[in-house]
Amino acid sequence: MGQLSEEGIAKKIAEQISVIAFKAPRLFRMEKEFTLLREAALRAYRQEYPNREHFLNK
Repeated sequence: MGQLSEEGIAKKIAEQISVIAFKAPRLFRMEKEFTLLREAALRAYRQEYPNREHFLNK
């Protein structure tokens, strides 16, 4: 079974954050309610994967 590179892991996590923190709130028209979650997810992602925010689909 293949292993993901550091870059691959960052992309996979970014995909999940994009869905949970950006797409879902827009879909349900709940952007305001998801603000805290979105900010926390972005802060954690930036801390762990600096200079890879371009993987996020905002």
